Amino acid sequence: MRDKKIWIRTAILISILLFAIGRSWYGTQLDSLANDEPYHIVSGAYYVQTGDFRLNPEHPPLSKLWVGLWNRDNLKLRPFEPLQDKYEERKWLQEIIYYDNDDKLSQQQSRWAMYSFHFILGLVIVLLVWRIFNFRWAVISSIWMALEPTISAHQPLVLTDLPLSYCLLITVLTASLYCRTWKWKWLIAFGISIGLTLAVKHSALPGLAAIIMLTTVLSLSPMVQKKFKLAAARLGKLSIVGLLALTTLWAVYGFQNHSSDNNKDAFNRSLTEKIEDLN
Repeated sequence: MRDKKIWIRTAILISILLFAIGRSWYGTQLDSLANDEPYHIVSGAYYVQTGDFRLNPEHPPLSKLWVGLWNRDNLKLRPFEPLQDKYEERKWLQEIIYYDNDDKLSQQQSRWAMYSFHFILGLVIVLLVWRIFNFRWAVISSIWMALEPTISAHQPLVLTDLPLSYCLLITVLTASLYCRTWKWKWLIAFGISIGLTLAVKHSALPGLAAIIMLTTVLSLSPMVQKKFKLAAARLGKLSIVGLLALTTLWAVYGFQNHSSDNNKDAFNRSLTEKIEDLN
C-alpha cells in the first residue's frame, strides 16, 4: 500500500512537470531562435560527432552535448577550418545552421532536447525537496516551476541560464542531505552535482564556492566539542566530494585535457596574439 502511494505521488509530480512543458510550448511555439542558440546547437553537434571541443569554448559543454545528441542525425556539418576571431566563428556557425541546414528542424529538435533536459533536472529537484521536507512542499515547488514565467520562457532555449539555476539548486539540496546525514550516498550525489554544475556554466563558481565553504564549516563543527577525529574524517570525505566533482567535469569533456584530439587547443589564434591585441 505504501509503495502504491509513493508511485501515485510521483506520478502527480511528473504530471505537473509535464504540464509545465505544455504551458511553455504553447506560449513559445512561435518564437524564433534566440541570438546565442545557433552557436550552442552547432557546436554541440560538433562535440558529439567529432569529440572536438574547440568551438564555443567559453561555455562548458553539458547542455550543448545533450542538444548535439538530439541533432546528430539532422545537422550537416562543415569540415573544420581556421577561424581568425570570435566574430568569424559566430558567422561560420550561423551559416551552418541557416544556409547548410533546415534551421526550423534544428530548432524543433533542440527545443525538445532542452524540454527533456529541464524535465529531468526539475524532477530531481522536486524529488529531493520531497525527501528533505515533505510531499506538500514538492508539489508547491513543482507548481511554481510550472507557472513561473521566466522558467517557462527559458525551458525550450539552448542557453545555460536555466540549467545553471537547476543544477545549483540540486547541489544545494544534495549538500543539505549530506550535511544532515553524513552518509556516503549523499556524498556521492553532492560530488556529482557539483561536477555537473561546473559542466553547465563557468559562472557557477561563486555559488559553488559559497556552498563548499558552508559545508566545510559544518564538517569542522565537531571541533567545538573537541571531536577532532570526527572533524578530520568529515573533512577527508569532503576532499572526496571535490575529487568526484572534478572527475564528473572531466568525464563531460571526454577525459581529455585539450580541446582537440591531437593534444593541441586549436581554437582561433594563439592566446599570445590575443593578448597583443589588448595591449
